[in-house]
Amino acid sequence: MRKIKKIKKLRKVNFDYITKKLAKYDDIILPKVIDDADVCWFAIPLTYKLDRGLLVAHLEKNGIETRSMFAGNILAHPAFANSVYKIGPNGLNEANYILKHSFFISCHPSLTKDDMDYMIKVFETYLIS
Repeated sequence: MRKIKKIKKLRKVNFDYITKKLAKYDDIILPKVIDDADVCWFAIPLTYKLDRGLLVAHLEKNGIETRSMFAGNILAHPAFANSVYKIGPNGLNEANYILKHSFFISCHPSLTKDDMDYMIKVFETYLIS
């Protein structure tokens, strides 16, 4: 418990650094923080407007771990296969988009500036090519 404030601060510093560097890419949607929100970032949620699979494969191939977004259309998860539910008149278009295009990358407090610069470089080698 003594380290909570330090860990939270480091996660925020890392989140800010990485998202600032990725902000120049129009094909990546970054999270928006509500004014006065006090977020402790566990990871950075990203949405890639194109084929997430190809970008994620590139990141993973280069040692950048990713995690799929569990949210999105939760009804697509096998655990809900036999569930009874109602879908509103607007359908699940946004939820399906998140499911297909969103993923997480790390902002772990142990990341160094060199680690984060490497992450950005790996993104850039894919996004600029």
